[in-house]
Amino acid sequence: MGRRTESIGQYRSLDRLKATGGQWDETDAGWWIFTDSNTQKKVAPHSWQPAGKAGEDEGDGSDE
Repeated sequence: MGRRTESIGQYRSLDRLKATGGQWDETDAGWWIFTDSNTQKKVAPHSWQPAGKAGEDEGDGSDE
């Protein structure tokens, strides 16, 4: 079975990747996460949470 991991990811466009140096192509653009302090991995997220949002158990301040 696959593993589910919650990590902060960043979308990196091909232009952004090329600006870092190295050899990149259009298949490298996408969502990337750090698996540890030095290693990055391209991922295909199945869901996401907007930046600045707290956990699901916290309210948004409304009573609805």
